[in-house]
Amino acid sequence: MVPSITTATRKDGTKKKHRYYVCSNFHNKGSSACKANSIRAYQAEEEIINRILGFLSDSESFISTIEGLNKQTVHSTMQIKDELEQIRATTG
Repeated sequence: MVPSITTATRKDGTKKKHRYYVCSNFHNKGSSACKANSIRAYQAEEEIINRILGFLSDSESFISTIEGLNKQTVHSTMQIKDELEQIRATTG
């Protein structure tokens, strides 16, 4: 999803901008690539903020998630170091 803005002209001549998020393929390639699947930006952003606040308010879940991410990061780093050592050993 990417941000998009449309402008509507009111009867009195003033303009009103509407912010949306739309499918990136639609935004870049048009309706032949996919449907817009647009959602209003303010509603989407409010929902995201509420979900983040909900996640942060559950300290057990938050700590568990962070610990899991840290373990994954350490594991990935160790794998990359092992691969680097193998590359160095073969090109040595």
